[in-house]
Amino acid sequence: MGFKNQILNGINFSLMFQIEGEPRQGFEWKDKYGNDIDIEDKVKKLGIRTPIEVRQFRYPETDEDFKTIFDREFSKHPELIDRNIFKAWHVKEIESKLKNYQGETPEETDPKLFEIIRKYLDYLKSNEDRIKQWNPLFYELHNYVSCMPETFGYVMENHRLPKGEEKIKWNTYKSDAMYFAVKFNFEVSVFDKCFIHKDGKQFKDNNKTQTTPKEPLPTIIERYL
Repeated sequence: MGFKNQILNGINFSLMFQIEGEPRQGFEWKDKYGNDIDIEDKVKKLGIRTPIEVRQFRYPETDEDFKTIFDREFSKHPELIDRNIFKAWHVKEIESKLKNYQGETPEETDPKLFEIIRKYLDYLKSNEDRIKQWNPLFYELHNYVSCMPETFGYVMENHRLPKGEEKIKWNTYKSDAMYFAVKFNFEVSVFDKCFIHKDGKQFKDNNKTQTTPKEPLPTIIERYL
């Protein structure tokens, strides 16, 4: 089965758009040995009532929820390392499946789900646009960083690496990198998870200095703040 068909056949909207919520308190009946008992015994209350937490699920409500869904769907395809390729197919196949409904809601599908699906598509497309907005900065930093523009944009937008991607290499002084990190509100620990110096060593707090880096880095940065 081809990659495209795997995604299409694997889409189950009712299951895909479920986010685990806060559990509720429930109970179950056990015999004195801890074994399940049948319904008649439950009615007769011959067992021991044992409190349990019952898992609850809800529809996504926030961008963070939509990110959880996308990450979960992407993880189902371990053969892929490029999130952008997956996202393109993912969007295309969700839209294709929606078109097959021809605007009609199948009886077994919650109408609210269709609204959520469209919001999810909007999230995927807007997130892609936000990532692309970092491309001009990336190209101006060609002497400072080494990576793909999609990786750089994702890190700048989300302050974390895409799944399966290697850290972005910083090619000049560590103090330059720390100046950049501070200007774009990266904690040092977070920056170190996304970037690596050309010497292969970690970034640390003591890499910061009070000295402004040489041009053109400060001017480049100021244009994008």
